[in-house]
Amino acid sequence: MIYDLKGSLVGRFRERGNQMSKLTALLDRNFLIEKKLKNNLIKIPDDKCEHFLHLLQNDVYMLRDNNFMDYSLLFIILEVPPPESKNYQKLFDCFTQPGFSERLIQSTDGKFLYCFGLIDYLQAFNVKKLFENKFKGLVYGKEKEFISAVDPVLYSDRMLNFMRDNLFTSRVKIN
Repeated sequence: MIYDLKGSLVGRFRERGNQMSKLTALLDRNFLIEKKLKNNLIKIPDDKCEHFLHLLQNDVYMLRDNNFMDYSLLFIILEVPPPESKNYQKLFDCFTQPGFSERLIQSTDGKFLYCFGLIDYLQAFNVKKLFENKFKGLVYGKEKEFISAVDPVLYSDRMLNFMRDNLFTSRVKIN
């Protein structure tokens, strides 16, 4: 499964259809629904939660400080094949390239591999995004805080809180 997560909820659901590719990324609301339906889907060790939250926080603060927003966390869940399967070693070989293993976490039960990375991170909060924010604020009313086009500070805080509360759910608190 592939998810494109922003911590934004407005317009962040993708209908599953017959023509949807296995490589089509699902969105925030899909993630929340599937997480609830499959309560054992996300089992990230606490020490990995803490480590990744700090890495994510550093990256997000750098983007925020440079006036960027509208980025996403690409989150991929891969089911680990049985060790006797020919695909078992191939899967691990794909992710052992230098620099990549830091973005790879094995579930506490060993059944899944989770892969993470920030994508779409060069969108500045400019006049166009400001007008998009004002327009969608009128359209969505009370949900305006959950639209994608928001000020970089609000965007970064919302994303970090969403990831802490829904993905990296250890007892670790970020600043």
